[in-house]
Amino acid sequence: AIDYNPVNAGTYKLKIQVSEKDPSYKGSATVSYIIEQRPLEWDVSGLKISKPYDGTTEAAKIKGYLNIKGVIEGDDAALAYDSITAADFPTADVQKVSVPIIVENAGLTGTSRDNYSLPKVSPAAEAAIIKAYITEITIPDDDNKYRVVVQEAVNVNDALAAAAMDSEDAIKTA
Repeated sequence: AIDYNPVNAGTYKLKIQVSEKDPSYKGSATVSYIIEQRPLEWDVSGLKISKPYDGTTEAAKIKGYLNIKGVIEGDDAALAYDSITAADFPTADVQKVSVPIIVENAGLTGTSRDNYSLPKVSPAAEAAIIKAYITEITIPDDDNKYRVVVQEAVNVNDALAAAAMDSEDAIKTA
């Protein structure tokens, strides 16, 4: 018998007792059972990771927030972390690629946090190196030639990035 219906993750014991009316099966037994923590998934939909082409594989700055999905409606559990950074790009070329996200001191908060577990695998998200437009200008004088290289790329503020207008194509479409 158990006096309540457990809902939280943990180990519980259930005592089973057979009625004295059936002497051939009279007795009791205690059975342990476990309610496992519910595994959560990373939600990277709120992240924007891009940089203009600069000839390096250096990681792009992340804008937005990492989140979790899978918390049961009505439960109080949320993701907390100190910082997130993107890994470096595999090459310096213009590209869209999935890169690992490094999460510092991730944990769950809220009264229901012990009922959940964070994913065992680190999150990854799409990141982009956006093409730059290069204009070369040659300025001759009597003895020298000067070459000026102007690199143009799309740089957006936080408001545009939050509106998903963080690439040349997105801005042109809008």
